[in-house]
Amino acid sequence: MLVALAGCGAPELSVVFQVPEAYLPAVTEVQLSIYAPRGSVAFTCDDLAFGEVDDGVLRGSLVKEAFLREDDTVAPLSDVDRVGEKLLLARGNDADGAPVVVGCRPLGTVDRDVEVVIPGAPVPEVALVDSPALSRVIGEALDGPIIMKVTDRFGVALSGTDLLWAVEGAGGLASDGEGVTDGEGKLGVRPSLPPQPGPFLLDVRVRWATRGPPLVTGFVAPTPEAVTLNGRVIEYRAGRVGPGGAPGFVALLRTGTPQEFQVAFVYRGPAGNLEEAYSPRIPGTSAALGMFDFRDDVQDRVVVVTPQTWVEVAPDGILTSRDYQPPVAAIGRAPRRILPTGPCVANPDSPQLLVTYAANAVGFFDLEANLVGGFSENLDVVASGCVSDDQGNDIRTLVIDGGATVGLLLAAEVLPNLYELQSWVAVASGTGFSPPVGDTPRLLLGTQLNVNDFVVSRASWTRQEGDTLALTMQGLDGPPAIPVANQGGDVDGDGALDVMSLYGTQAQQGGDVRWFLWGVLGRTHRGERMSGSYDLGVERRTNPTLMVLDLDGDALDDVVVAEQDDPSQPVGAITTRVEVFSMGVRAR
Repeated sequence: MLVALAGCGAPELSVVFQVPEAYLPAVTEVQLSIYAPRGSVAFTCDDLAFGEVDDGVLRGSLVKEAFLREDDTVAPLSDVDRVGEKLLLARGNDADGAPVVVGCRPLGTVDRDVEVVIPGAPVPEVALVDSPALSRVIGEALDGPIIMKVTDRFGVALSGTDLLWAVEGAGGLASDGEGVTDGEGKLGVRPSLPPQPGPFLLDVRVRWATRGPPLVTGFVAPTPEAVTLNGRVIEYRAGRVGPGGAPGFVALLRTGTPQEFQVAFVYRGPAGNLEEAYSPRIPGTSAALGMFDFRDDVQDRVVVVTPQTWVEVAPDGILTSRDYQPPVAAIGRAPRRILPTGPCVANPDSPQLLVTYAANAVGFFDLEANLVGGFSENLDVVASGCVSDDQGNDIRTLVIDGGATVGLLLAAEVLPNLYELQSWVAVASGTGFSPPVGDTPRLLLGTQLNVNDFVVSRASWTRQEGDTLALTMQGLDGPPAIPVANQGGDVDGDGALDVMSLYGTQAQQGGDVRWFLWGVLGRTHRGERMSGSYDLGVERRTNPTLMVLDLDGDALDDVVVAEQDDPSQPVGAITTRVEVFSMGVRAR
């Protein structure tokens, strides 16, 4: 079928759009868009075909749009400038305005009568047919090709269709290429994966496709360094806990002997290997691990609290002789949880710890174990940290579990020791606090329900009238499953905030849990933040812990995934596995 758009004048311009016979019944109108690309925003028909042109550039370059509908025979083009380079984009649309066929032709200055013929081609649809596992150890090749299939809107395979593909990850573009579909409309792509650890995506673009397949995402990870701790770990803390303030993490272990605890320090030694140091055993019917977090680059102070005493532990495992004298009101209380208040107090050189005792009695303690302001009863604080506001202030923020009726609450310190409460609909274990990265301030991270799907949210505070605070969402990312832990950092060294998460899947109720590390990079590709999952394997990891910190001083945050106490295991001697993913490793 030929449809024509014509313009009288001197010289005369006529456009003929050829609609293939098979698609004629679906076409109810022909839409002709004429673009005049200029200067730095010049583009071609190929750029249009593969979606390379920004919508704003298209709008700015559009000089004429004409429609030829079923009852029309000619649409006027008399007002089209005959001078200069132009692109003529023709679409055959259905009754809903969706393109069925499309074509494009360039046109230069018209200095004589001319007829431009634009062959129409079916608008393709792209589907992912098959893919190997995309969770890979860095340097490994894919087991097989990623197979795409291209059809028209009616499901008919389109052979000879051009495709472009590119793989981009933490280090930028990793590989790219092009291909043509076979007689079944299929094309297999076997790209090289990024040489730098982190999430990656495969972007596939098909000529004239209005939408591509879902983004194909994956994760390349360094071979994890395994650390085996001698005991059952109750909890972890990460910070500057090594000798001289070296980055590392500490673990509070339950030993094989009842009513005894131990602290393990893990950090990189001078030779670059991970070193461990253990404290002597600490007696107590219960214990909790705390860390005074200093803002300056000095060594953080690690303490263990029992119902009878406070004990400071040095990086070499030695129990220091610091004479803590807990207040009488704290003696005999069983500690449940110790949280850092973050370096957002009025005097960051004098940080505090928030200790939750049995029966949900909560108190703030200073560096000398002095109770600051007395106990608050019936208050279960499950997380705490610093969250920035829009004026550059870091706000001490507590996450409170109000029970089944109330749910989670956020308590923001608007003035010293004056807190403002608001609801926080989130998964308690998924609450995290990200450090400042580049231009991104300290944020609150959470696993929340958004309409029908769980998302990982990023939020900060906004000051309002009366010096009140409102939580402002800075972004949402959609994970494959419900994350139980979220932490922020810069794992690729580009100065943008990256978010790492843990989620588990279960094939059947009561079966083994398969855990995944899911990462979202701050860098974007076509407006999408790059994300991907790494398969950590099938293990019974109860309440795994996620830590993000630069363990080796290469300015790239590393990822630590650690097992935690499994109540199903006997109290006898048991080991705990910790995996360290050094994100500065490169493929050879």
